[in-house]
Amino acid sequence: MGDLQKEVKLLFESNSSIEAVEQELLQKGYLKQDVELAVHKFASTLRDEKSDRKNTESRKFFLKELLDRIGYGLGGEQYITILFFLSGATLPLIAVVNGLKAMLTTISSTFIREYSTEKGIDKRMISYAGILYGYCFIMMATAVLLHSPILFLSFILVSALCIVSYGEFYQQFMRDSLSAQKEGLVGFVYKYGLLITVISLTLAAVLMDRFELISLNFSLFGKQISFSFLSYLAVFEAAALFFIVSGYVVSQLSSSHTKKGILREIFSYVPEYIRKIRSDFALILKNRPLIILTLATSLTGFVQMLGNSLYWIFIYTHFSGIGFGPFLNVAMISILALITSLITPLITRENTKAYGKYPMLIFGTFLMAIMPLAFHFNPNLVSIGMGTILGVMGAAIVGIANGMLCAELVSREIKAGFFGVYTLLTLLPYILLIPLGAYLLNLLGISRLFLLLALVLLLLVVPLYFIMMLSPKLKMQSFN
Repeated sequence: MGDLQKEVKLLFESNSSIEAVEQELLQKGYLKQDVELAVHKFASTLRDEKSDRKNTESRKFFLKELLDRIGYGLGGEQYITILFFLSGATLPLIAVVNGLKAMLTTISSTFIREYSTEKGIDKRMISYAGILYGYCFIMMATAVLLHSPILFLSFILVSALCIVSYGEFYQQFMRDSLSAQKEGLVGFVYKYGLLITVISLTLAAVLMDRFELISLNFSLFGKQISFSFLSYLAVFEAAALFFIVSGYVVSQLSSSHTKKGILREIFSYVPEYIRKIRSDFALILKNRPLIILTLATSLTGFVQMLGNSLYWIFIYTHFSGIGFGPFLNVAMISILALITSLITPLITRENTKAYGKYPMLIFGTFLMAIMPLAFHFNPNLVSIGMGTILGVMGAAIVGIANGMLCAELVSREIKAGFFGVYTLLTLLPYILLIPLGAYLLNLLGISRLFLLLALVLLLLVVPLYFIMMLSPKLKMQSFN
């Protein structure tokens, strides 16, 4: 029987079917009942091992997703912006750095998405990016401690590259590894991921508001040991730990996606990528509706970027002595924004089909303008909370209507890579808009700049959509 089991194993390892294995063993003179028993036993063992491997992989994915959700809450973008301000950075510098970060994130995101689609991914890149992203939090917290905005901005930019690599590569890796199945433990995180992030976001705010110092006292071998951490340092150290462990968990996942010289391959892909986008650029620039839409999208994105650079600092400083607390006020407004961004897309797509893309673009832009107007004219927590809800709702409406309009205007031959190229085109005006925004912020101050942001949306962006909607030639022109 021992020899029979060895034969069965060898035949299965050669990828033979059950019927073929049984037939070959019978031809070798083994009894039918012994063959059926041995094959059934080995097949059951294989199924159990496969099921165990799948469960083990699912648990690793679950742990990775859980760690990320907590880490994103503890190290939220709003907290990074505020701590950058506390490191000694001026508001114009914060605006410039966030603008550069937006450009860097967008460019690297479109490149990585294209690369991973064509060339595949390597889990080591995900793992290294996650671990390095965690270390960026340690260095940013250190920069606040040292009161060094230059050190802080350096690691903001490094973290931008890390999080894009971490996110884009991982999504492709997860689709390949789990076959798009989000069940069990992984499904639980996807279902309740927002709640997990909200809890960690709130916990971070409570710690930073309530405790300037977090002290730990314990006894080791009869000796009393005490540690004290500045609260923001402890929160960012915790965020770092979650991302570092998450990156390590990725390295333990099973994968056939392992390549040698991955960095060399990525850099060698750059010329090919540039050639591809140049041809798509030329096609897009021949289309007048898309040029107008690109300009409108660029101005809208710039207003959002500059606003998000300042909204959280304004809430933190303006309401430091009232409400829930400086950081907790920020957390409460952030939670409103998160919930709104989750709900709005569920109802927007059908309304866009019913009312038309141009009316929804105009309506959404008006809603977006309410947010900076609330900060300028009526800066209290209730008004800002309502303005945030309406502004985020407007941004979601504009985003969905914009995407549907783009899909209508482009031809089939470039539709696959269009959105990446289109996104890159919207960045071109940033070269002028970022330094101009920083200059105007320095000249006007934060409150009047909010008014200016609203006016850009109402007096520049909305008219561009009206021009597209009311001009038959522009509406009819497309690549098709």
